Amino acid sequence: EPSSPPKVAPVLSRFLLIGILLCGLVGAALAVLIDHSDLAYRTPVDIQESMNAPVLCRVPKIKKEPVEKDFSGSPMLITATSPSNSASETFRAARTSIMFAAGQTGNKVFMVTSPSPGDGKSTTIANLAISLAQTDKKVCLVDSDFRRPRVKYNFGLQDDLGCSQYLIGELSLDEALRPCEFQKNLTLLPTGGRPKNPGELVSSRAYADMVAALRQRFDYVLIDCPPILPVADATSICSVVDGIIMVLRIRRGVILSAQKAKERLDLVKGNLIGVIVNGMDQTLYYNEYGTYYRGAYYGSNYYGYRYSKYYAREYSNYSDAVDKQSSSKKAGKA
Repeated sequence: EPSSPPKVAPVLSRFLLIGILLCGLVGAALAVLIDHSDLAYRTPVDIQESMNAPVLCRVPKIKKEPVEKDFSGSPMLITATSPSNSASETFRAARTSIMFAAGQTGNKVFMVTSPSPGDGKSTTIANLAISLAQTDKKVCLVDSDFRRPRVKYNFGLQDDLGCSQYLIGELSLDEALRPCEFQKNLTLLPTGGRPKNPGELVSSRAYADMVAALRQRFDYVLIDCPPILPVADATSICSVVDGIIMVLRIRRGVILSAQKAKERLDLVKGNLIGVIVNGMDQTLYYNEYGTYYRGAYYGSNYYGYRYSKYYAREYSNYSDAVDKQSSSKKAGKA
């Protein structure tokens, strides 16, 4: 009778082990490839190493809230409409960094720009200017984005007079400057329309003289510049400012655009003093501590809502106590 021979191949356990190892290696390789294919920053350390500049603050997505009827500005000016908001606190953090740098070096003229359109630089610089003015410092916000001016619309200015008319000699500097209606110590210098030659205006001697005159009048001068990559206006302004702040919105491809913008600033020896990360609520992959940071302890439950409600409740209780005390004193005097 023939015997039953033992099975030599294939060995099930060996093939399962090899298959699991191969699938793990392929999955890990795909994960690394996908992770790096979006070319987006993951942590503040990545930005600091890539840009050779610190992250001044991380601004959450600003939600439009109802404002008073007599408020002439944009609802996005959160530092004016809701100073106790957590987003306003992030601008105060950037303000502290700027004031510290100014105290150490004596710098007072800063330009705010971004690599590409849509990063939110105009809203950022407007809130930053209001935050600086709230410290009783004289602040001037200059709109040098002649191609897409936003200062006029953010602050509700009515006329079209401003920087363009001053540079061509039609207005004096006092006539071109506009006071902010809802924030003391803040002065605005809008573009005065859209000229045909914005690149020549910002690189002219008259523009440099204007910045020098503003430097003498104000404690801080903030210049809203166009994005770096589409046009050369921002690199032309670098020579007349003391420091540059770059606004980044974390999205796909931001590493390439940020590095190209940094290279252009380096070519003109621009002094990049810091980076502001904008629209943090829109990104899930820029996260220093993963889901632990985003949700459980440092998300909206604790830092955003609970603390704001706590401060609002404590302030309300304090105000009620003061009102009762003053009412009782008035009644005693009567």
